[in-house]
Amino acid sequence: MKKKIHIFTVLLITSFIFSCSSDDDLNYQSDFEASQNAWLHFKESSNNSYKYVVSGGSVFTTYG
Repeated sequence: MKKKIHIFTVLLITSFIFSCSSDDDLNYQSDFEASQNAWLHFKESSNNSYKYVVSGGSVFTTYG
């Protein structure tokens, strides 16, 4: 019984170690911040006055 608990504990600790986040996630954060800065700059340059125009289509119909 103690051997099973020991194996389970080792597996649990190992899974915690490998599930930790790596530094790769930080690259996505910097991409997001760059995109957000571009969006805020666009809003400022257009005085927060812009239109989103879609030619054709409807939210009530399917596309394709």
